[in-house]
Amino acid sequence: MKLFNSEFEVSMRVLLLLDTFNSSLDLDQIMYLDFFTIFSKNYGLEGENINGDSDYRINSLTMQPDLYKNAIRELVTSGLIVVRSEQDGFRYRINESGRKLCKSMTSDYSIQYKNNATLTRMRLIDTSIENIKTFAKQKEGK
Repeated sequence: MKLFNSEFEVSMRVLLLLDTFNSSLDLDQIMYLDFFTIFSKNYGLEGENINGDSDYRINSLTMQPDLYKNAIRELVTSGLIVVRSEQDGFRYRINESGRKLCKSMTSDYSIQYKNNATLTRMRLIDTSIENIKTFAKQKEGK
């Protein structure tokens, strides 16, 4: 059984992220913002790298969209988030059932994730996906 970056782990992180951001996000936003939340210290967002220090680069993230898609599909079918089709694609938002589950998450990891997600939100809440990608490249020195 895969422990790290399993579909279950990603789905719980996505749920916490949507709860913290309290807005509709698309797949790219979710993937990038989750990555920044996990590796907050690497990106100068003042939090800790909750999965440990790593040289894991944002480019590696682009190889994982299916993992996120499957995690999101599970959250939708479980009735924890809602999906909306918009002009620019699908957007996802947490619902009351998802919020209730987030409130029950009290592990050290989930608390640190929520703290890091808050820092990420404060820095990038109104930032376009293009500017988020530029931010990632700048922080990685590219």
